Amino acid sequence: MKEKYLKIVVFVMTVALVGIIIVQGYWLNSAIELEEQQFQKNVLHAMNVSAQKFDRNDRTYINQHSRSSNGLFFSIKTHTSIDSNYKSHQLSFEIEEEHLLRPRKRNFVKKTSQILKDGNVIQKSFDTSSNKSYQSNNSIRTSINRVKLGFSPFGNYRNIIEEINPHALSKALKKELKNHGINTKFHIGLFSNNRLIVKEKGIEKADYLNSPYAVQLFEDHSFFQNNNHVLSLYFPKETGYLLGLVGPAIALSSVFILAILVTFWITFATVVKQKKLAVIKNDFINNMTHELKTPISTISLACEVLNDHEIPKTIKKTTHYVNVIHSENKRLGTLVENVLQSAVLDKGDFKLKLYDLDIHRTILNVVSQAKVRIDAKEGLLTTELNAKLPIINADKVHITNVLSNLIDNALKYSSNTPKIHIKTRNLNNGIIISVKDYGIGISKENTTKIFDKLFRVPTGNVHDVKGFGLGLSYVKAIVDKHKGSIKVSSQIGKGSTFSIHLPFKINENEQ
Repeated sequence: MKEKYLKIVVFVMTVALVGIIIVQGYWLNSAIELEEQQFQKNVLHAMNVSAQKFDRNDRTYINQHSRSSNGLFFSIKTHTSIDSNYKSHQLSFEIEEEHLLRPRKRNFVKKTSQILKDGNVIQKSFDTSSNKSYQSNNSIRTSINRVKLGFSPFGNYRNIIEEINPHALSKALKKELKNHGINTKFHIGLFSNNRLIVKEKGIEKADYLNSPYAVQLFEDHSFFQNNNHVLSLYFPKETGYLLGLVGPAIALSSVFILAILVTFWITFATVVKQKKLAVIKNDFINNMTHELKTPISTISLACEVLNDHEIPKTIKKTTHYVNVIHSENKRLGTLVENVLQSAVLDKGDFKLKLYDLDIHRTILNVVSQAKVRIDAKEGLLTTELNAKLPIINADKVHITNVLSNLIDNALKYSSNTPKIHIKTRNLNNGIIISVKDYGIGISKENTTKIFDKLFRVPTGNVHDVKGFGLGLSYVKAIVDKHKGSIKVSSQIGKGSTFSIHLPFKINENEQ
């Protein structure tokens, strides 16, 4: 895929993904707002229903000389004094309400200056509980009704809000809220003329004032028209409750969005990786063609010389051309073998032929074979074999190839006269082999990639570095197969050091 098309695809995918996230966010926000509106509507409706029930409960009319269904009992006793102009009436009543008003009992005694006429009495009353006199003109029936509401024409004024039983009211509200599908914790606040009369422990006045849930009490009572009695509810966990209502939708949306994000990232990473692999593949094909073309051309040229009868031939020249053909053919076979080895390593189904191997002897043999190439570049290769226990359990052929590849790698990336130093030492249960060069070095960014298949270190202006990019990937695969490890330390312009750790023994069952 061309880079231009790749950018267009990534842009379109990004815009689509952002659009999906925005739409999902808008939808979830709308769902939360809808739930919040419905919650407020249900709460206020439940509060109004409870307030209306409370009003009806406390406006029950009762008759003289009877006990009401809500527990009010009253009686009137009349006594005539010596002075026939005065009669004494004693009115006593009890409120035994067990519901929304606190239980309360009171006795009042009044003296009248007129005899009851037509159900009305004009009286001067004396309240025995407060030792205060009141002048009133009311019907007995109306007086008793107002007593039921908490106000006595014969006694002191008392605030009805203070007489409400918060526990009973809370229970009634909880039941009504449950009927509306609401089941979360709430706190009751009762206000009278903007003064907080009843509140629950730990809740501040500001919590009630900031709450949108408030209804008026006793709206239908003419006696309370000049008083502002308000019931307020505060829900401390309202936000969490609302989120819980849309929780499944939020969870599913989050899962789907996350899945889309992961899929987008995997797709993008795969496309980028495939693009890099395409570049590496093209480089590999170009390098392989160049590497194979050189020995093939050399062999072809030598064969033409040998077949040309016009060119005088001596035994020495003939032997030279035959050796050239043999050398280039061997080189060609090595190149092909490297490619085949890479395919075998990818499958991971090869077995090591483990024997006791003297690593020092193997190193010296590899150095001897590389001497011709080193001398051709006027280089220097030194050894420092300090390991006191050089015998390990390993595959001779593969270990030899590993060492040879490391030396070849050091020769390839030496811009000037090659200098290579090989050192061994024992460590714990194995041996450390270090191959150090003083070449161009490897950047920190590339040190994590050099063991990847087909990766080649950029060489800047050096264009004569040969190879397929298979050498170091092969080295790591063989070291891993021996249950060892390899690491590299490098600095640009100062060279690189490859350190291999190989154990003394390998369990064949672990291969």
